[in-house]
Amino acid sequence: MNEQNLTAEQLIGKKDAKKIIAKLKFEDGLAILEDLVGKVESGRMPLDRSLEAYELASELVTFLRGLLGEAEGKLKTIHENAAGEIGVKEG
Repeated sequence: MNEQNLTAEQLIGKKDAKKIIAKLKFEDGLAILEDLVGKVESGRMPLDRSLEAYELASELVTFLRGLLGEAEGKLKTIHENAAGEIGVKEG
C-alpha cells in the first residue's frame, strides 16, 4: 500500500494500521488525520465506524507528536551548536 496516496477510509479498522502509520511522512499523516476528523464530524458514519476512526485518529496524533518531538530535538541541537559548527547530532 502506497502511504502517499493513503486515505483515512483505507486505514479505518485495519489491523496493521499502526505499522502503516509508522511509515508515514508527517504531512501525509496530518492529511489523513484531517480527513478522519472531517468524516467523524460529518455525522454520516455509523457509530462503530466512528469509534474505529477515533481510535485511528488517536494513533495518528501520538505518531505525529512523536515526529514533532524529534524535529524539536534536532532544532534544539542545531541551536546549541550555532556558536560552533552547525550540524545535527545522530542518536
